Amino acid sequence: MFFAETDVQYLWTHYGAKGLALIFALWITASLMQIWIAIKTNAYLDSLKRATERDAIRFSKLHEKRALLIKELYDKLLVCSEAGMIYVTDASDENKKKFFRSMMDFGSHYKTNKIYFSEKICDKIHDVNYVMFSAVGQKFAYPHREKEMSHSDKLIRDYNVLSFP
Repeated sequence: MFFAETDVQYLWTHYGAKGLALIFALWITASLMQIWIAIKTNAYLDSLKRATERDAIRFSKLHEKRALLIKELYDKLLVCSEAGMIYVTDASDENKKKFFRSMMDFGSHYKTNKIYFSEKICDKIHDVNYVMFSAVGQKFAYPHREKEMSHSDKLIRDYNVLSFP
């Protein structure tokens, strides 16, 4: 009970019916406060549960999107790798342009969606980009050296650059 029996006796002897009315009013107030607190607590717990479920759905969608972006990036890397291997075997201008375009597509897709990837994946992609741009960059930056090299030397150099660690 809200008040001890001695408190009730003290109020009755000193204040009479007004004391009992005060006790009753305080008891009603305390009971209403407990009910109000219970209602507010349940409402808060319900809103917390809804927010948790909403965040779980949001993060599952985020992970789905991340998985899709990783797959797309991997597909672009495969296209780039195939174009690079074709370029190594046939160093024509058309194959050079296809390889360069596939590299640019891969790099653009990566930069656009970089926020979805972990730091470890970003480091690996940076390494792959470096290797690919080294292969093509030498050919675009120093075209006069291309004429000095034999076809077999070019193939050996390109194969070594394109062989990803």
